[in-house]
Amino acid sequence: MQDWFIDYLKLEYKKYISLMARSLNIQDLALGSSHGNYGYIPNNNGFNLANTSQDLYTSYSLYLYVQNLPLLKNIFLFYSIFSPGYNLILSGESHFATIYKLLYNIDYNKIAPPPADKYHI
Repeated sequence: MQDWFIDYLKLEYKKYISLMARSLNIQDLALGSSHGNYGYIPNNNGFNLANTSQDLYTSYSLYLYVQNLPLLKNIFLFYSIFSPGYNLILSGESHFATIYKLLYNIDYNKIAPPPADKYHI
């Protein structure tokens, strides 16, 4: 594994541990792409699960992971212009899916394949 990936994995693991430690007090949750990761600064009752290259499938899967937090009231989904067609698995950032699988048990095998182009020759 490359050093940058190990560093990123450590960072995401710290984020996961922080989520678990604060889970009983989280009222506001941010999900979505890097715009949310860098643009949302949570208050004492908030948590930022947005991340670089997070597609809508991953955001929804993370929501399912935390949907039963006892105080969760607000979810902020950072929806970017590329969000509707972006698929983490098909991108150059697909290595991030490994981290989501390890930490949050997100099953990327359930993603439907893109529709076949019936006009492709």
